[in-house]
Amino acid sequence: QPGFAEETKIVKILDTNLFQLKDGRKIYLANVEVPSLKDSVPAQARIAREARDYAVRQFLARTVVIEYADSAAVKPAVIPVFLFQKFPLQTTFYNKAFLELGFGKFQAEYLSKYNTELEAAERGARRKKRGVWAEPKPPTNYALRLFYGDVRNDPGDEPIRELFFDLSPLGSQNGAGLRMLVGFYKTPQEQGAGFIDARFLILNPYFVLNGKHLGIEPGFLFYYDPWSESFSRVLIPTIRLNIGWLQRIYLDANLFDFLNYRRWGIGLTVLSKQPYLKFRAGYGEYSEEINQLQVQGELHLVGQLLVAFQGMRFVDPTTAEKSFGWRLGFGWVFR
Repeated sequence: QPGFAEETKIVKILDTNLFQLKDGRKIYLANVEVPSLKDSVPAQARIAREARDYAVRQFLARTVVIEYADSAAVKPAVIPVFLFQKFPLQTTFYNKAFLELGFGKFQAEYLSKYNTELEAAERGARRKKRGVWAEPKPPTNYALRLFYGDVRNDPGDEPIRELFFDLSPLGSQNGAGLRMLVGFYKTPQEQGAGFIDARFLILNPYFVLNGKHLGIEPGFLFYYDPWSESFSRVLIPTIRLNIGWLQRIYLDANLFDFLNYRRWGIGLTVLSKQPYLKFRAGYGEYSEEINQLQVQGELHLVGQLLVAFQGMRFVDPTTAEKSFGWRLGFGWVFR
């Protein structure tokens, strides 16, 4: 009968909003629409599993109070109820709890004195973006970029020809990335005059962990140069800190970014989503004697195609000598 209440026990969780009582009857939470465990949408299925796990913890083998809905059941085989559990200091109203936790949405299937309370619970979950009201997180877009470059990082040195590979999340999205640089240069022979062709390799795997206003990019850098007179192999940590509005404009500070020829650096990045455009201008230190200014950017041209560039200026403050470097490349966006 509508409004009639009784104590009973739930012995089985059949679905997120379908429960079996000890006498074999089946019930569901009235006026609450919950995603099913069979939902084909991954985000909805995840919420369904959370709701099922909550029901297992709260309902199974416990004495509950069921109050029948105020109008006749549409499905007589499954009884709509308002479900309560009494504790020493409080009573939990589970129709309301499901809505507060974002496990479902309010559905005015039955007239009830509880509907105002249930609607308020749904509004609270929607405001806090809980469960079914959470904003869906789009899959991370990655970009694979390939650059060719020519860099003279010291006014007195020979230029370095580069092949630069960069696989990383697009924009300020979270994920993991890998940068690789192969550099070709000329070095003096050990005996006699002239130069020989030499090359070096830099690998930099890293992670991007960005929030809304603060982000960090930890990683490590492996440097290998068998022709180097000072060292041939180096393994050091790298780190970059981002602060600001990471979806639009932010400041960064980085250490040991030798892929971009700087021991430390600071910069300002500006992002635009439609169309996708990323631009950064920064200042850093290449060595104790040489400072560096750098600009870099990338633009989503059409389809999945990116075009990217980098420009560098190196300055020796003691002599005012300058040298320059550039990289030009194309990229491919994918998920």
